Formats: sequence, C-alpha cells, structure tokens
Amino acid sequence: MPRDASELAAGLRRLYIARDNDPAGRRAAGTLADRARGVGVEALTLVPALDDLNGDLRRLGVEVLSGRLYAQLAPTDRPLVGST
Repeated sequence: MPRDASELAAGLRRLYIARDNDPAGRRAAGTLADRARGVGVEALTLVPALDDLNGDLRRLGVEVLSGRLYAQLAPTDRPLVGST
C-alpha cells in the first residue's frame, strides 16, 4: 500500500521544517511540528529573516543565509566550519 505523503519515515529522530514567514507558513509549520512531536520526533523550525529562505538567499546572499541556518541547527548537526 502506498505511504501517505505526510507520513513520517520510521526511525526518524529529528525533522527540520523550513517555514515561510506568513500566517499560512507559520500555521503549516506548527501543524507539522505538532505531528512530529506527537510520534516522538524532535521538530526544529528553520525561520527565514525575510519572507522565505529563497528570498533570504536572493536578497541577503549565501553567506548570511548559511550563517542564519547554521545557528538554527541542533548542535550535533552543525558541520565543523573549515573542516574538509
């Protein structure tokens, strides 16, 4: 039987949600985070500075977006800066 597109994968421990900065985006991110937490999955929301992450990239640039996203990652998910 096909899996529902909104069904979370078995074994998932952490879910990052890229949120849009409008009422619908906040509502959708909140709903998904509640669902994830309800099944024991840690949900972290990536919040843009502007309207959405694409707008941040286009208007603020890759360096600013990267820095903002890095700060929002769980410490164990942060890559070592400058490592190869």
